Parts: sequence; structure tokens; C-alpha cells
Amino acid sequence: MAAINIISYLTLVDTRKKIDLVFDQYFQFLDDKSMIFARYLTLSTGIIANNKPYLKEKIVEKLLGIKNAHHEEDRKDLIKHDIIQSFSQIFEKIKKKNKIISFVEEEIYCSSPKTRKAAKAFFK
Repeated sequence: MAAINIISYLTLVDTRKKIDLVFDQYFQFLDDKSMIFARYLTLSTGIIANNKPYLKEKIVEKLLGIKNAHHEEDRKDLIKHDIIQSFSQIFEKIKKKNKIISFVEEEIYCSSPKTRKAAKAFFK
């Protein structure tokens, strides 16, 4: 978990784009057997997207992939809360906003009260 956070913060000084070399491996934690790793990952993505703007669209696609993750639905719903938080950090800087809007709209009816609240707040 610490490594997930450290890597995200190191992107600020990553002038040689080493994050590109581990990007796909890094995002495999979204579908890790532990939901905790997925949550740490999703919360760190806003940092990466702000430090490496050229990765924003790719990050959005990875986060939208939560729908295909193996996690049980109630756990996915908690991870989606964190994804919405990350989307809030980068939304204004994203070109293709429609995918994010659709994702968040679906979560207004989510089983998790926390995620529903985050989805409603996103649109405010």
C-alpha cells in the first residue's frame, strides 16, 4: 500500500517517464484480491493524472474498468466511491467527459450510501 502511494508521489519528479514502464502493472492492483489495494490505487490516480497530464485519459479508461473487476458488487461500490473522488480531481482537465458523467450517473443509484452521496456531490 505504501508503494502505491510512493509511486504516485514520485511521478512529480519522474522526468524520464518511468511510470510508463510500470503503468499497466500498477493498475493491476485495481483488480487485486484485496479491495484495500484497489482503494489505495484509485485514490492515488488523481495525483498521477495531475503530475503526468498525458496519462489522464489512459487513467480514466483504467478506472472505468472497475466494472470488469472480480470484486463482489458491494466492494466494487466502495471502490467506485474512491474513483468518483479521483474523477473530481481531474474532471475539468479531461477531454472526453461523457464517459465519466455516465459512470457517475449510474452510481447515483448504487447500493452504497457513501458512493451515492459522492455521485450526487460530483454533480454539484
